Amino acid sequence: MGRWCGIIVVLLTTGYELVETQEIGKFWHISDHHLDPYYTQSAEESIEICPSSYGRPITDPGRAGDYNCDSPWDLIKSSVDAMKLINPNPDFIIWTGDDTMHTDDEEKYLGTEMVLDIIGNITSYITEVFPNTTMFPAMGNHDYHPKNQHAPGDSEIVTALAEMWSHWLSDEAYASFQTGGFYKDNIPGSTDQIIMVLNTNYWYNSNKQVSGTGDPAREFQWMKDTLAEAKLQGQKVFIVAHIPPGYFEVKSNFDMLWYYPEYNDMFISIVREYHDVISAMCFGHHHTDTFKIIKTDDGEAISSLLLAPGVTPWATTLPGVVDGANNPGIRLIEYEKNTMALMDYVQYYLDLGEANKNDQDSLESLWVEEYRATKKYGFSDLSTGSLNNLAENMRKYCEPKNSDCPPSFRDYFILNSVSYNFNQCDEDCQKYQICAILEVEKEKYEDCLRDWGSGAPRQTEIPSVLMMSSVMWSIAAALFR
Repeated sequence: MGRWCGIIVVLLTTGYELVETQEIGKFWHISDHHLDPYYTQSAEESIEICPSSYGRPITDPGRAGDYNCDSPWDLIKSSVDAMKLINPNPDFIIWTGDDTMHTDDEEKYLGTEMVLDIIGNITSYITEVFPNTTMFPAMGNHDYHPKNQHAPGDSEIVTALAEMWSHWLSDEAYASFQTGGFYKDNIPGSTDQIIMVLNTNYWYNSNKQVSGTGDPAREFQWMKDTLAEAKLQGQKVFIVAHIPPGYFEVKSNFDMLWYYPEYNDMFISIVREYHDVISAMCFGHHHTDTFKIIKTDDGEAISSLLLAPGVTPWATTLPGVVDGANNPGIRLIEYEKNTMALMDYVQYYLDLGEANKNDQDSLESLWVEEYRATKKYGFSDLSTGSLNNLAENMRKYCEPKNSDCPPSFRDYFILNSVSYNFNQCDEDCQKYQICAILEVEKEKYEDCLRDWGSGAPRQTEIPSVLMMSSVMWSIAAALFR
């Protein structure tokens, strides 16, 4: 008995000391504003209310927008004002791109000057509201003209954005951004924590200005060099970008990798090699609330990505997607300052339908907490282990025939659209969602979809470290009860 008590006291004391030395910071993650500068609530025709509707029916447009439209200015302004109201002094802000409207007539509604005006207006307002806060912006595929078609080399838009964002960038980051739209910098207040902001436009499979082979702008080599140097210096790297690897999780007729296959493989290979250096990864692009797991060839989960939902409520026009809109969202992330490990986040949102019925003078007060991640999903942090256990548990109970998905999946599915879509997620819907989370490689994703439901019920293995922790706490409870 004495020997066991001694071991337990050491474990409990050590755990207590680790908790006591944590210093928690907070930062905002915002993404996919997609401003429609032509939004006119009083117009009669859908295309005149918002060109971003593609002419789809709009029956009740409001001051906060419409689910078939990109964001009016009042919606974007309210999101920034809400951030100030909720947490006025974040350590920093990450902004993962896509600021211009969706349209099938770019020549009429957009152009280089309009793209820069839109990004400039959002930049100016964020700077006005958060004058003393560092922002780390990433380029999205809609932050270029024509959209998606970002060629390596000199660029009027990249040069203009470097100048526009120069008050946020260090000299080194500014010079790097000018050459390729990607950069690295120190996390404010730390020399041991690096933020790496990628330009994923070069890897996007809709970008016909690259071949899908090689290394456009030598960004992959820069990424490897940066991670290797960080490892040598004992630093951690926080990766931020717009387009994630892997697939869109919403059921559609669009089973296409976001990256060209060779680029998807290269990204995963680099993450595998340096996963011990990468503290976290945050992306946008989907407009939805989800996450992804990166594994070794043997299936061990070694890294993960968090995808934040967009501010725009715009219903996607991707083929096969049914009612693919979302409520607008902004995310406040909590992290451990010594390691840059993500600990938790609180998702805030605006219920667009209710906001349009509300006659209050300001919209910012209508942004409310949707959920806290650790409380909603019942885990202690946002580590890869926690996220992988959540996803594997959903797969374990959703995949077998004639079985019911766990409550965690039902919660996840509603939150995926930012509390917009409350419909049932059928078997096809479930497999698209879960396979996109657990498999970012092409062949393994396709295998997951093809083999879904064909095998025996899956067993989720508890990692040995977690098992030991559980055993020791059980012994402690038995001895001290």
